[in-house]
Amino acid sequence: MENQKRKMPPAPEPAAVAVAADAARAADEVDGNGTANGVAVVDNYIDGAPSPPSTSQYLPVLDPSTSAQIGKVALSSSSDVSRAVDAARRAFPSWSRLTVKARAGLMLQFHALVRSRAKELAELIVKENGKNLTEALADVAKGNETVEYACSLPQLTQGHILDVSGGGVTCRDRRDPLGVVASVAPFNFPFMVPHWTLPLALVLGNTVVLKPSEKVPLTMWKVVKLFEEAGFPEGVVNLVNGRKEVVEALIDDERVNAVTFVGSSPIAKAVSDRCRERGKRCTALGGAKNVSVYSFRSLRRRSAFSAGERENGNFVESPLERNANVRVARKNGGSIRKAICENGRPNVRLRALGSSRRPVAACCRVRSEWSRSEFESLSACDAPFHGEERLRSCGSEPDARRLRNESHFRKHVAALRCPSFRRPAAVSAQFARRSPDGPMRSRAVRAAAEPRASAFCSASSRRCRRGIVLLEHLVALPDCDPESTSSDVVVSYAGCAGQRCMAASVLLIAGDPDGAAQKRLLEKVIAKAGKIRPGTGPGEMGPVIDGASLKKIEGYIAESEEGGAKVLLDGRSWTANMSSAGGNWIGPTILLHSSPSDAAMTDEIFGPVLSVHFVDSWAKAIEIENASPFGNAAAVYTTDGGSAEWFTRRFRTSMLGVNVGIPVPREPFSFGGLYGTRSKYGDMDITGDGAIEFFTNRIKVTSRWPAPSASEHAAGSEPRGENGAGGGGGGGVDHANFAGRM
Repeated sequence: MENQKRKMPPAPEPAAVAVAADAARAADEVDGNGTANGVAVVDNYIDGAPSPPSTSQYLPVLDPSTSAQIGKVALSSSSDVSRAVDAARRAFPSWSRLTVKARAGLMLQFHALVRSRAKELAELIVKENGKNLTEALADVAKGNETVEYACSLPQLTQGHILDVSGGGVTCRDRRDPLGVVASVAPFNFPFMVPHWTLPLALVLGNTVVLKPSEKVPLTMWKVVKLFEEAGFPEGVVNLVNGRKEVVEALIDDERVNAVTFVGSSPIAKAVSDRCRERGKRCTALGGAKNVSVYSFRSLRRRSAFSAGERENGNFVESPLERNANVRVARKNGGSIRKAICENGRPNVRLRALGSSRRPVAACCRVRSEWSRSEFESLSACDAPFHGEERLRSCGSEPDARRLRNESHFRKHVAALRCPSFRRPAAVSAQFARRSPDGPMRSRAVRAAAEPRASAFCSASSRRCRRGIVLLEHLVALPDCDPESTSSDVVVSYAGCAGQRCMAASVLLIAGDPDGAAQKRLLEKVIAKAGKIRPGTGPGEMGPVIDGASLKKIEGYIAESEEGGAKVLLDGRSWTANMSSAGGNWIGPTILLHSSPSDAAMTDEIFGPVLSVHFVDSWAKAIEIENASPFGNAAAVYTTDGGSAEWFTRRFRTSMLGVNVGIPVPREPFSFGGLYGTRSKYGDMDITGDGAIEFFTNRIKVTSRWPAPSASEHAAGSEPRGENGAGGGGGGGVDHANFAGRM
């Protein structure tokens, strides 16, 4: 499916749409309220008026809470798409000639209408999508926030102008609209996602053909009427309902200049590939598998640039952190000395500071009486380090004679590092720059290390500042607040029934699974999720969109259970309990995984399922997140700014959260996944300044006006105006100016 370019992958047929498409016909009598036989009729909206589909076929629209039919939506063909594009193309010249201020003024009218009808729109979302009322109102408010941003575009899109040559040559730029923009929206946010495209594309001078999800057409059917009420001209906003054939026709139409898409990753890739084949501008946002990481004081940072995996009790260098210097594995929670020297075999991997070929001289204790020549011989080692280093003894001084032997030193070395050993200047600032963790913060370790550092540096005649010795970075990680953290993670994964690309569906808890803090957090998450009740009122959780989604979610839960995952909270009981009401109900579910490669840990389930996994190091959490092919979002919970910075510098995702489980950027910041991952295909982000670039062409104009002839101004020196403008070359010949010269 990923390699298929000529045709988009077939959309799954919802079980609820097993009824023949022509069961509902346009011949049904439609009353003045737009209903027929008691259900809403959603036609196309073309050139400022409702337009029945040329096929005369409709699809049923079902309430996911009850599976009852609440409407029917047009099943359109390519001819309907052609008529909509015709209307948009005809409206484009006059619409684009309006000033951006005039277009923003109309959008301001639309913004006011949305605010006044917010509850009405939210009730439609509850009915056709299944969100609770609070979530539906937030859907409308967030979409209208993008409308607000679009109203500010006159202040954000002004061009630039600059004199670039003394010969009177100026350059300026402007933004011209593209033409007709097609937008394909998903079901999970019936109002917000279409408004990632509509207001921005329109105020920037484009006309739009929108294809909403056939599962939730009622909301946008209402919205196009609001555009009409706000005063938008006919043909500027058009709506065509249908399925795959409509999307393919929009992409294939040469008069469509750009396409925006939000949906699953396989279809996003197919849309992007199809647009690329036709040389068409496209931004296609796919799915996600987002991770939240929670750390505790009981888990200590291993070292500066800490990364690695535990192997036979030792930390082994990870390819994620090639610049790592020291790997220290704490054994049974022991002291630094015990970790370094356990039965004469330290749990240590040592690598040179800033070089893979020059190991740093190291020892458990430094004798100040060692000669400079001894240290010089140690630093002369030029070969890479391999294997496990050993110490003869931790309780006594290392054997200096053994350390003098260069070849032996390569194999047998202790674990102390002094960054100034091979540096002629003071090193504390250098070390702080080299390490994201900065100097050691443990005063006890600093105090114990200072004499060794001073002796080490003085013996080698190097200048050294205090405390630059690192055996293990013992920065105590602050506890996340279990109350607010547990509430936030439940809202993130179970809100909107888990049907959003920004849901944090994987929870990585750093530390001992039997630790008190870890247990307390997990118990609170389970308890709060278990209190959620089915329904569409505030604080309740609604159903998933259709029967196909329900079966998919149940399949992942069953597969995880069969594979050894522990079901800590089972939401499948909702399906049986709500069977009398009908609908597609499944409750919040929490799975505890022993393997990060389980399908529920890696695949986008798009339901209220939280996968929990314990990691023994920060590096392992980074490895799991960065192994995901999606790269959409990640979050970390901590009250320590340095810890947050450590994670946000290493996550391979485009949208990051610190103590925020749903890190959706708010305007004016742009929304979009990471290039090169399955969360984003095509060009630019879909909102913010990325949208300004996407929906316009930047036109550059270079101009020069001929100077007045000699008879038109007085002879002699040319007068200079008050602003300093003059007619001369302004400082010599401009050899880069080719205007009028060969």
